Amino acid sequence: MKREGGKRQFYGAIWAAATMGVAGALFFGASALVDVSPFKLGKIELSGNTRTPPEHVMRIAGLVEGESIFKRDIDDVGEDIAKLPWVRGAKVTRRLPSTLYIAVEEYQPAYLISLAGRLYYFSADGKVIEAPLGGGLDFPVITGFSWSSLEGDKQKRGELMELLGKVSEENFGGRVEEIHFDAEDGFFVTGDFPFCSRIRFGRGELDRKLDLLTRLRKTLERRGEFAKTADLTYDDRIVARLEPSVRERGKQ
Repeated sequence: MKREGGKRQFYGAIWAAATMGVAGALFFGASALVDVSPFKLGKIELSGNTRTPPEHVMRIAGLVEGESIFKRDIDDVGEDIAKLPWVRGAKVTRRLPSTLYIAVEEYQPAYLISLAGRLYYFSADGKVIEAPLGGGLDFPVITGFSWSSLEGDKQKRGELMELLGKVSEENFGGRVEEIHFDAEDGFFVTGDFPFCSRIRFGRGELDRKLDLLTRLRKTLERRGEFAKTADLTYDDRIVARLEPSVRERGKQ
């Protein structure tokens, strides 16, 4: 009985060694295949990177001309490229024998946001784009937020994003210049509007306040009046500080 048990252990050890040997050979063979692959990276085609320099993409992707086109996992390459400030995502595809296609999708700036004394680009879906500011800074500015209130206070951030979703020329009749948040008084919108310069929205009930804004706008335009400020936070009235109309100012 002991001999039979010993034989089983002996043959089991041989079988395990043989299995490991085959696995090692397969691994070595796969590695060698990559190293001696005839599919060498000879061309990289890049698209969609209007704000991201090609050399930045190449550097973070870690691609080397002449190496096997299969050396790096293309999903990993895409994830690395997505770490760049402007990049929302990147799709990498191979075309044998020697070409990699990289399609970059970038964030589109819609605002500037002031955080900790510095301006950043801010996308319409709420992404702070930590890239150096360049030309084309003609965006509305978001002020009054800190990093902690923007990233850590879901309610404030949600109210900001809801308001930004309603900030349009259709609702305001002109260009928005600033969206400001005050801890006590809530949100203010300032801009080049034909009926008012600065509008206080406070916090909450945004749809109701937009209805009040529409009523105020129609009333002031009908009367030929202009409000320097308007407060939409009262339940039973709109408080507006009027200025002389454009026609009246022209007569002075």
